[in-house]
Parts: sequence; C-alpha cells; structure tokens
Amino acid sequence: VGGLLMAHYWDQLSWELAALFSAVVSATGPTVIAPLVRQMRLQRPMAKLLEGEGLLVEPIAAVGALVVLQWILEPFTANYGLLVVDLLNRLGLGSLLGALAGGLLSLLLRCLPDEPTDSVRLQLCLGTLMLLSVGCEQLIGPAAGLPAAAVAGFVVGCVLESRLGELETQLSQLAQLAVTLLFPLLAADVTLSDFSPLGWGGIACVLSLMLVVRPLAVILGSIGSGLSWPQKIFLGWMAPRGIVSASTASLFALRLEEAGILGASRVQGLVFLTILMTVILNGLIAPLLARWLQLTEGLPAAGDHPPPPRGEAPRRAADLVHAGTPEGPPGLPSSPPPS
Repeated sequence: VGGLLMAHYWDQLSWELAALFSAVVSATGPTVIAPLVRQMRLQRPMAKLLEGEGLLVEPIAAVGALVVLQWILEPFTANYGLLVVDLLNRLGLGSLLGALAGGLLSLLLRCLPDEPTDSVRLQLCLGTLMLLSVGCEQLIGPAAGLPAAAVAGFVVGCVLESRLGELETQLSQLAQLAVTLLFPLLAADVTLSDFSPLGWGGIACVLSLMLVVRPLAVILGSIGSGLSWPQKIFLGWMAPRGIVSASTASLFALRLEEAGILGASRVQGLVFLTILMTVILNGLIAPLLARWLQLTEGLPAAGDHPPPPRGEAPRRAADLVHAGTPEGPPGLPSSPPPS
C-alpha cells in the first residue's frame, strides 16, 4: 500500500501502474542480500532473518505482480474473485509441490556418499529445481515455479542443515554468477530516456520507500517478535531489491507495450531506479550502521583487547609479581650478584 501511494503521488503514475510497481518492488533480493551480509559479518540470527525474508516474500511478490498485470490487461473482463483464487492457487499448489519435491530431494541427497566437491549433489539439486520450476509453470500457471523452488530449497535446508557444506558454497557462487550475468542483460533494455521522465519525483518516491514505508512496515510487522530496537532499525534500512524485480519489470514492460498501455517504460525505469538506489545506498551505509548498532560478530568492542595467546597470561602475571625482586620467580635459581 505504501509503494502504491508513493508511486501515484510522487511519480504521478496511474493507480493501476502504481499497484503494479508496488507489487514488483515489495520483495527484497536474497541474491543481493547474501553477499552483503557475508561482507559485513552480520550476526547469524539477523543474517538468517534477512535472507529468509527475501526467500519468502520474493515469490509472493512475483505472483502478486502477475495477477495485477492480468487485471491491467483485462480490466473489463477480469473477475476479481477468480484473480484472488488464481493467486492463492499458484502460491498454494506451488508451495505444496515444492515441499514434496524438497522432501524427495532431501532423501536422495542423504543416500549419496560424501564427496570433496559435491558435484553430484549440485547436479541433482539444479536438475530437480529446474524440472520443478518448469513443471509448475506448465501445470499451474506462470510464476508458480518461484514459490515451488523457494519452498523446496527451504525444506532441503531444514532437513540437511548440518550436511550442506560445500554444496551451499557452490550454490551461492552460482547465484552470484547468475546475478552478474543477468543484471547487465536486463539493464541493457533500460535507456536514459526511461529515467529522464521520472525526475525528482522518482527519486523522492524511492527515498520514501526506503525511509518511510520500509521502517514503518518493519515496526508494524515486528510487534510481539522480541526484536530489539537496534535490530528493527537495521531491518528498516536493509532492503535492497534484486534480480526478480528487474526481470519482472522487463517482462511486464514488454507485455504492457504490446497492449498499447501508456507508462510501461516509466514503470520499468522506476523499478530499475529503485534497484539502483537501494543497492548502492544499502551497500554503502549498511556495514557502517551494523557496526554502530553492534550487530556484527567476530569484532572486539571498542576498548577491548584481543586475548593473549595460550600460556601468555600466566607468564605475564608472574613477571609482574616478581618484577624488581633479585631472586626472580619461585623455583628458578637466583641470579648471582653483580661483581
């Protein structure tokens, strides 16, 4: 709702296109968050919370955006009840098939012997997720593969958390490679003419999402969660958009242009402006904010000193006790007096 209002009033988008923009950018990007979290050495509970948020909300946002697109393309023939049923159908059946596939994949991975490279496990995971995604797209409908793949990965992670090892590292590297390849390809479709109509209204819209809508959503959503205020402040700031928002915006812009709807390129430009600003600002400020809020791990607090090596502390204490005494520490021969 916040994104809908900001896009309509700040950037003068129609209510329909503002709703589409809001649905597209409502999800954070786990493929962008994961490397940022590792780089800043964020505490494990916060890191898992941010990554889990992206994995949970991203498929919901993609399916919701697709339903909004269908409503825009068929405003007079669309049945709102059927649209809601379609949304729940894609999310529910996709999640159910993903849970079944994740359970089966976990059993298969348990039966495989451990290997130093985990190449067989990697091939099995990629093949299963690809077949699952394509199958859900064909059986249920477009975008149904996203919740299915997300739930399957969640199930595998929960069942085999202690045995992932090298497989998790390889999947993370593949995700970073995919982002590195896809982002330039998707951004190549956006020109300066798509950004120029946005003006200061587009920048104000994105800043409002970052500084008003996101913190308010975190405060309301974390009621009764037990999160501390430093954690809420950091969650309210850390929300970069990722590859799903970029690919969805590019695809939807083509569909809208084919239907002759004005403002398609404007929505695409605003989505990419949101991605650009959130990634840059979050990437620059989030590490400093995490250290200031003391949410990083592995770093000594201000004024602390690293512990001495094993055995050093007793030796130094003995040196201090016996400093200045001619006989030295007990048990050692006294030094002869100077001649």
